[in-house]
Amino acid sequence: MSPIAAVVLALAAVAHPAQPSQPLGQLAIFSPLVGRDWVAEFPGNNVTDTQRFEWVLGARFLRNVHHVRAGGKVVYEGETIYAWDQRAQRIVWWYWNSTGGYVIGTIAIREDGAIATEGENHGAVDQLDRVRSVMRIGTDEWTSVAAQERAGKWTELPVRTYKPAP
Repeated sequence: MSPIAAVVLALAAVAHPAQPSQPLGQLAIFSPLVGRDWVAEFPGNNVTDTQRFEWVLGARFLRNVHHVRAGGKVVYEGETIYAWDQRAQRIVWWYWNSTGGYVIGTIAIREDGAIATEGENHGAVDQLDRVRSVMRIGTDEWTSVAAQERAGKWTELPVRTYKPAP
């Protein structure tokens, strides 16, 4: 091994200690969702949203990939990465989607265990300005109640109930 390679490996070991066996901080609240596909049907039409949560980089981060399908065809998709902000002691997240938009946000865990998200869009000006939601994780399902802001006006969206994919 070259001396340069040895130095790089030594620095990597110091800068990146062993991977944790458990999720960092409050990320563990998402554990019941990890490793399964979850599907919600939009009311009144043939549209579904499928989401999958996976631990990444040794459970230091959580990835959520989702696909919205109309008639079985993917019409929209996105990916979220959740992280535990050790300095601020809260969960933060970044969401990118197929329109080129991206949202940066934070999460608060409420006293009743609900997961409250807030985020600001950094995409095109014709997209939503901000989003917020409340997630509740149950035994075999989870729900999301979301709202979106555009031009200073908030619109509440119907409740989505996600169940394990068949």
